Amino acid sequence: MQDKEPLEVGINDVDVNYSFRSSLGAMEDNRYRQKIIGDIIYVNDVGDKIGDIGKVSASKLLMDTGFEGGWDTFSICDVEQLSMDIGQIVYDFKKNDWNESLEKHFDIIFPINLLIFESIEIKTEFDYLDVDKYVVKDVYNNFIQGAGLYVLNCWGLVKGNLVNGADHQWKLNRSYSKLVKNRKSPLNKVISYYEKAGFQLIPELSFEFMFLCPDRGNKRFKKIELG
Repeated sequence: MQDKEPLEVGINDVDVNYSFRSSLGAMEDNRYRQKIIGDIIYVNDVGDKIGDIGKVSASKLLMDTGFEGGWDTFSICDVEQLSMDIGQIVYDFKKNDWNESLEKHFDIIFPINLLIFESIEIKTEFDYLDVDKYVVKDVYNNFIQGAGLYVLNCWGLVKGNLVNGADHQWKLNRSYSKLVKNRKSPLNKVISYYEKAGFQLIPELSFEFMFLCPDRGNKRFKKIELG
């Protein structure tokens, strides 16, 4: 039997097909979260799909629209655990506004909507593409409009880690600060890379999430070139 020739896929052969779902029924507070799923694929010269590389997950919290519908920041964040974990860090639920410490760091953050990069899963055979950073930038480019803050879930970028997977309890029983200081830890590698790419770690707020404020501009983030 003849050996199968090795697959040759370059970053210019990679596309992301995004989709999100909305219901016309009574979704209540969940209506104000756009759940974004992207299928990462490789394509031929005319853009037809050849195969799968992985998946990406993100969410956009539409606080301003939710306010008009009578909902508050707490209720909108409370649709799942990750958005609540982030909401408790970035929002002052009593004031329905940004956390004061976050605003001091970035000065003015407007509007109050939030874009969250949740997780990415890449098939092992495509690790060489280093596609993660391009997808992080692509999600930003496509969905940051109307959002005042971009939040990166660092654990969602750790190789082999799923946000709500088997590692979750392990994460809860460890000190994030120790993991960040350990240069060999997978969390440290993610944080170190994305600091160089322009995201900011704010230790007084979290060792798990990193932040990017579009109004502040960021030359280092621009260096992640698409195409």
